Amino acid sequence: MSANGRYREHGSVTEFYWRDLEVSFDAINELSANQQLRRFEAFLDAMSLEELKDLADVTEVVLTDSANKEQCKNDLSLISEGRVLLALLLRDFQNRKKRSIPIFYENNSDELKHKTPLAQLHHLFGQSPALLFSLLTYHLWTVRGTGDLFALDKNIAPGKAKQVLSEKGFEDKLRNLLYKGSKETNEYRIFSYSIVRENRFICLIYKQVNDTSIPDYNQGIRHQEVNTLMFELNSESGTVEIKTKVQFESVAIKKYIEETFDGVLSAYKTEVFHEFGICQDSCRLARK
Repeated sequence: MSANGRYREHGSVTEFYWRDLEVSFDAINELSANQQLRRFEAFLDAMSLEELKDLADVTEVVLTDSANKEQCKNDLSLISEGRVLLALLLRDFQNRKKRSIPIFYENNSDELKHKTPLAQLHHLFGQSPALLFSLLTYHLWTVRGTGDLFALDKNIAPGKAKQVLSEKGFEDKLRNLLYKGSKETNEYRIFSYSIVRENRFICLIYKQVNDTSIPDYNQGIRHQEVNTLMFELNSESGTVEIKTKVQFESVAIKKYIEETFDGVLSAYKTEVFHEFGICQDSCRLARK
């Protein structure tokens, strides 16, 4: 099951949730309550008045209409230890994703109540913890280079596109094609996915490439190293984009999509422009 399904409800949020999100949960959680509060107050100092008011709103801190920055900080520093910890974890998740957060929030929130990134993360988390995995997937897609772009000659039905990302039977078929393509040397699984505006379906796949024990400060731990590959189904444009540097993975995903949607994928080709001479002649005539 993908992280989106595993962490759909707040009751499923544990240390594993935050670790899967690549948040420094253990380092933050092991701080004393006073240390967490001091760290929380430190990043409050760096926030603007708009950010402070937005954070107060989403954490249900009541401010007066005339509250200045110092008053906002003082009132926010009185929130519960649990809310302080959540704010620290979301702040850690926010790092390096600042540009993706407002775009994703605008496209996926059920109500656009907040204008600043940290408050938006609180709001998304409040709707469903799974939305942060959707955001992570969307962010990784946007920062990764362009991939191979294809057009499908059949309609990409949104309902089936969502099944591809979320249902076990569809995932098992994809995993088997990738496993066989690797000559049965690598395991694959859908780690998470993102659905943007109900017409873009982005899939993040983990490939296990190593399984070793590594030294750790406290005790040795098992580390299952992964590489990632991604693809997007766009039901509006009828296109499929695949992002992987490994040829057999691209071939396996392409075959899977063709079989799933009963169609043929054709690569987009960029035509070389040869009309420079005509343009120059036109420009000379225009000047005359």
